[in-house]
Amino acid sequence: NPRPNIEPCPGDAPKRQDPIKGHITFVDVTFAFPSEPQKQVLFGLSFEAAPGEKVAFVGATGCGKSTAIQLIQRFYNQSSGELLLDSIPICEWDVHYLRRQTSVVAQESVLFSTTIRENIVYGLPKVERDAITNDDVERACRQANAWEFVSTFPRKLETFCGERGVKLSGGQKQRLAVARAIIRKPRITLLDEATSALDSKSEEVVQAALDCMIRENAAGCTLVIAH
Repeated sequence: NPRPNIEPCPGDAPKRQDPIKGHITFVDVTFAFPSEPQKQVLFGLSFEAAPGEKVAFVGATGCGKSTAIQLIQRFYNQSSGELLLDSIPICEWDVHYLRRQTSVVAQESVLFSTTIRENIVYGLPKVERDAITNDDVERACRQANAWEFVSTFPRKLETFCGERGVKLSGGQKQRLAVARAIIRKPRITLLDEATSALDSKSEEVVQAALDCMIRENAAGCTLVIAH
């Protein structure tokens, strides 16, 4: 079997798991997808996002905004240049640890066929999941402007969302995705056009929730992709 470039293999030396400040630096980063090496996506991208800072990516469709965010999530390695986290090459950090410190709210949020509570705490380590109380989940829902509709359901947090969240509207799903991001207390927050699929009224509510989340997340950095 070929060795993975990013995911750890059994027997690999342990990688860095220090506290993350959330300082991201791209230095002259180029990138082409491994499946299409001829088609370059990023050309010498350099920028910095300091802890406590909110940085927006704005640009035409297909210019590489989401690709840059995928490099931070460690889905790919950059082709050349440096990608640093807290002044250390990102490849030196333990990839699972890094992803646990990162919250992503994408354009289309995936909810699972389980309860609202399970969907919000999904992906947290078991020890943390077991320690989270219903009050903690309710607080995250309130910050995400989601409690208003969750509290109208007879079973509240124990309400089943249906396959891919089919029982909820687009705006409701996005607000639960924000609550899921908030409860992780992330050091790196990545918002990939998180409101672009919503109508203007839902967008306003979700945007207010995102702004609240960014204010609370003063310790880390936030990257926002917007049109």
